[in-house]
Amino acid sequence: MASLCIHISNRLEILAEELAYLLRHRSSSPLQPSIVLIQSRGMERWLAMQIAHHNGICANIRFLFPNALIYELFGLVLDDIPEESFLDVELMKWRLMKILPVFMERESSSFLKRYLRKEKRDLSLFQLSSLIADTFDQYLIFRPDMIFRWEKGLDDHWQAELFRLLIKDTNGLHRARIARLFMERLDIKKEKLPEQIYLFGISAIPRFHMDIISAASRAIDAHLFLMNPCKEYWGDIIPERQIMRRGKASREELHLEKGNPLLSSLGRMGRDFFDIINEYEFIEDYRFQEIEETSLLSYIQSDILHLRDIEAMEKREIKEEDLSVQIHSCHSPMREVEVLYDRLLDMLENNPHLTPRDIIVMTPDIERYAPFIQAGFGAPDRDGRIPFSLADRSPRWENRVMSTFFKILGLRESRFEASRVLDILESEHVCPRFGISMDDVDLIRRWVRDAGIRWGIDKESRQKISGLSMDMGTWVEGIKSLVLGYALLDEDQGEFEGIFPYDRLEGREAELLGRFVDFLDRLFRYAKGFFSQKRLGEWQELLFDMIDDLFFVDEENQADIQLLRNIISEMAGMEALAGLQDELELDVLVWNMERQLDRRGYGSRFLTGGITFCAMLPMRSIPFKVICLIGMNYESFPRHSKRWEFDLIQRYPRKGDRSKRDDDKYLFLETILSARETLYISYTGQSIKDNSPIPPSVVVSELLDYIDQGFYIRSKDIIGHISFVHPLHPFNPVNFKGKRFFSYSENNRATAQAMISKRTLQGPFLRHLSHSENGQHELDIKEICDFFSHPCRFLLRRLGISLPRHEDIIEDVEIIKLKGLDRYRFEQDLLHHKLHRRERDKLVESMQARGLLPPGSIGEYEFKRAEQRIDLFVKRLEEHINGEKKELDLELFVDGFSIKGRIKEIYSNRLFFYRFGRIRPSDRIRIWLNYLLLVSYGLPLDEAMFMGLDENDRPFILSLMPMDAEKAKEMLKDMLGILGDGLQRPVHFFPESSWKYAESRYIKREERDKALQRARAEWEGSDYRIGEGRDAYFQFCFRGVNPVDEEFMELSERIFLPIILNSKREE
Repeated sequence: MASLCIHISNRLEILAEELAYLLRHRSSSPLQPSIVLIQSRGMERWLAMQIAHHNGICANIRFLFPNALIYELFGLVLDDIPEESFLDVELMKWRLMKILPVFMERESSSFLKRYLRKEKRDLSLFQLSSLIADTFDQYLIFRPDMIFRWEKGLDDHWQAELFRLLIKDTNGLHRARIARLFMERLDIKKEKLPEQIYLFGISAIPRFHMDIISAASRAIDAHLFLMNPCKEYWGDIIPERQIMRRGKASREELHLEKGNPLLSSLGRMGRDFFDIINEYEFIEDYRFQEIEETSLLSYIQSDILHLRDIEAMEKREIKEEDLSVQIHSCHSPMREVEVLYDRLLDMLENNPHLTPRDIIVMTPDIERYAPFIQAGFGAPDRDGRIPFSLADRSPRWENRVMSTFFKILGLRESRFEASRVLDILESEHVCPRFGISMDDVDLIRRWVRDAGIRWGIDKESRQKISGLSMDMGTWVEGIKSLVLGYALLDEDQGEFEGIFPYDRLEGREAELLGRFVDFLDRLFRYAKGFFSQKRLGEWQELLFDMIDDLFFVDEENQADIQLLRNIISEMAGMEALAGLQDELELDVLVWNMERQLDRRGYGSRFLTGGITFCAMLPMRSIPFKVICLIGMNYESFPRHSKRWEFDLIQRYPRKGDRSKRDDDKYLFLETILSARETLYISYTGQSIKDNSPIPPSVVVSELLDYIDQGFYIRSKDIIGHISFVHPLHPFNPVNFKGKRFFSYSENNRATAQAMISKRTLQGPFLRHLSHSENGQHELDIKEICDFFSHPCRFLLRRLGISLPRHEDIIEDVEIIKLKGLDRYRFEQDLLHHKLHRRERDKLVESMQARGLLPPGSIGEYEFKRAEQRIDLFVKRLEEHINGEKKELDLELFVDGFSIKGRIKEIYSNRLFFYRFGRIRPSDRIRIWLNYLLLVSYGLPLDEAMFMGLDENDRPFILSLMPMDAEKAKEMLKDMLGILGDGLQRPVHFFPESSWKYAESRYIKREERDKALQRARAEWEGSDYRIGEGRDAYFQFCFRGVNPVDEEFMELSERIFLPIILNSKREE
């Protein structure tokens, strides 16, 4: 006999076992698949594994979402149900967009105009249409009676008028009407229905769905498997806060029950649902399991199961080693993930029965935490790497095809900045389409930077964006310069028809330039089309062509490309279905596509064998041995239901209405009940700026209050016992002292030890360095100079570690004022022109075109100002480089080093270097090394000089004193000894800080402590000057350590003292 049977338990595993039993013994044809309703793909995967565990196999089962089943049942009973209902929520959005402009002209609905923005009117109109469509869709589910009244014309509310307008000229078959027809005709065609349906693990079902399932149960067997947190009747308990709102009368006078505080506060959604369930006729099957009270977590679960009022009970003692519930306060999401990693390693190490697949980590904001999870758990050099999967991410954030696609569409809101365009080119799904490799992209970046390309396609593009009409710095002007530079490769590189050619392009690079120009031509052609208005079908054509022209399609990304095409096609199909003939802005399509993709992300990569990281979503009460909640911040969870003034459900609520806040609270309650051994919670609880405390989510605070009220640990504060306030840095020494705070990271332990002992960090990346196999190092002269100009950078690059450099950054704005590196580049370029006697005419325009000078009169002023100083410098310089310039190929073997290279700065018998700028410490080392090499090689030199500017911008010369070959070789050996040491570990030599120490000590004759103080000031910097210690390579090697120590002083003296003693200054 057909019936509705409800199976209820406090353990999902028991319900899964019962379902498996029913599937194993079902009486229907084995060829007919069983239908199981689930609410999430995660639940589907877990349940399939449970069924396979109990039955040996999980096969011939169709897992459906409730709406899919409902429409399938409708189709079996009713004829001519259209595939596309005119009140399908997606189609409703577009139909409302067509209707609303005219409807808002009515006096009763004119107030809706205030929801529209003057700019981007199409987008704001579509957003309003989407909001109303979603609201109407909720009415169809939660207020079908109201919808039927509207159809009869009984209400004159503006929403009723709009709804009647919406269904005008349609068949009127919306969900509520189809459901009514289904229940009326069910008995006629009940033989077409499946014999059984099973609903599993759904926390709450709208009355709309329950009515249909209950009606269907007249003809078929319907089994509902529901998890109930409490075996007692709890439909009349209410939270303490709600009791207090009732006034001054006592709880006894009002006959109000509070019951378990957690259940009453967090369980409203479940309480209402079970009240609604009790309105139907059904067969009960209760399978509650007692919980063995062995830990704090199990006590809490048992209290909820038995509806215990914690205030009416004595406090219970918890064992000191009990950390079944633990709360972790950190300074940032990254620290939360770092702490979580160490805690999970500890759990896995100390519990042999725990495996990564027994652990789930949920967060309210998966997109925010995903990058930190990838960094914290996915690093290839992680100590004790744990397998994991990251589920529920939106394809538009996780998928490189999607993110590149939206970056291209985002150009419509950009200035076509150089960095933004190159970012698109760098995508692995774009550059192969044009035959461009990642190495080619590095070269292209240099072209773009040197050609002065900053922003704007052309001057017309700039005019539209900013009102400023000029070619300088645009893509078109820059590409003209590059192409002309190739065309005039072997000719005079002067100005040609107002264009200044780029003079650093090699002939073999012409083909790459052509491919790059092809990319830009296609990209900008489509981008210009983004600014027009088109019908949906026309947008489909443009976007399809763009995908074909810009994306490289292979087996790996073919499915992603097809997903994009499907979403675009679905939107274009709305043009005919909605009768929408209007031309729309691209913003409308982009906004809708983003939300379509966001909805398709949930449920992927769930339960793949390792730790599962996923979004904290309702209906995901799956049991795990360890459940971790991260990001449980005050502002993040529970979510707030945004109230729209016209939402009649929120204005006139009924039992069973959905609320995001109540959904989240019930999810937290189910999470507490689903953790079998450990409940781990973390949040950002301390300010990263000033360490001030930040409260956790209110539900976490309620849990802490509950624990504080009901439990204690002998001689300890229980909240202090289960709560951990972590230090800001993972390498804080507190993490390696004792058992309460700990870390498994060898990197962080080494850093902490170095901080305690004031020694240098010797990271694990240095442990395996060794000398070359034959004990001899082969180095180029340039490599030796590079080492002493930055030992840590040299070492790390030899290890394959390259950190971003400022010169790699593509500038997106014009130079307004020359300073720092911009000034240096301009002055060096001008010096080059002066020395090579280039014509002065058009020089200002050429430099402005290449982005070396600010535009207009500012650039002309800067040019004249610099020209006077450079002319004086060149006049002095030419007095010393007027002899014959020669180059020497040098090969030298010194103390285990094979040194090769070419020295080009030899004029007659003089070694001469120069730079228009301050002579830096690295400059002093460079001329010193070249001098030692030449003298050791046996080349007689009359002089060795370096010309630069002093602190007053006046030219001066640093000259080296004569030296014999033996002395030079000894000093060279000492320098190479330092280099050999620096190839094994980071040495404590930093050119600027070391020179400051040596200068103070041996030129200014200051005391050792005073010199060291000046060096540390140079290293640390101030509010007005960046210290040398802020360099990325130094920070990488000396994290948390001040290396300005004894070794630093020794190396500063060994390197700079000989230079000081063997050099003199000449004005």
